[in-house]
Amino acid sequence: MKKDKKKPLYSLPDNIKFIMKKAWHMDKGLLLATIARGPVIVLLPLLATYLSKFVVQLITEGSSPEELVITILILSGSSLLLRLMDNTVEAKIKWRSFGNRFKYFGLCNLKAMDMDYENFENPDGQTKMEKAYNTLYTNDGGTQQIFSQLVNVTSNMVGLIIYSTLIFSLNPWIVLILVVMTLSNYFVNKMNNEWNHRNKDHWVSIDRKRRYKQNPGTLRLP
Repeated sequence: MKKDKKKPLYSLPDNIKFIMKKAWHMDKGLLLATIARGPVIVLLPLLATYLSKFVVQLITEGSSPEELVITILILSGSSLLLRLMDNTVEAKIKWRSFGNRFKYFGLCNLKAMDMDYENFENPDGQTKMEKAYNTLYTNDGGTQQIFSQLVNVTSNMVGLIIYSTLIFSLNPWIVLILVVMTLSNYFVNKMNNEWNHRNKDHWVSIDRKRRYKQNPGTLRLP
């Protein structure tokens, strides 16, 4: 008999939308830094590419040394400013996303104190609460890492489009290889995420019992 696939209650876009709305209310600076870093990551290597291009072009055209020096200074200075901006924004995202995760601890604790006793004692209620806390215990949790991951995804997508356009003018086959590799990576990650979602409910009760044995009296088993 074919097993029915267990669909998540909320889709990935729903979760991202929820996190972004919460970030706007809790820490606008974190959200603005996340938006700002993507273009900077794309522009840095692009600027380095054009620096080499313009230097070679000016030399082959026999430009004056003054013009060559001015061009290098302008492009190098722009690259330095972008690098400083990238380091600053990256540090801001890391620090503020760390604080953002702990704000969710507060929200979960308030929910635990506010929920009905029937839900608190119910095994399903404890499992849901455990799943919520599991996303907060480590730095790898979604509430902290989603901002860095959004930066990576957006910068990779924009970079792929820009650099594919540049490479296509040189050799279309290279673009085809990049597309195949990108799609393969997407489907592998998709399969991994689906497997994790199908099996994560089995780990929750085990994690709760393990923590209970490590810290007796802090958690109540059903």
